[in-house]
Amino acid sequence: MTLKGRLPRSTNATFLVEVALEATCALAVYKPERGERPLW
Repeated sequence: MTLKGRLPRSTNATFLVEVALEATCALAVYKPERGERPLW
């Protein structure tokens, strides 16, 4: 997993990552539990 950037308008710590396995790779959203805050 490679960190590509942070999603600036998200309410919690939310990151864009690239995940790869052998010749296949994809972009994904990673939201670590540690960065969560209640929405209300």
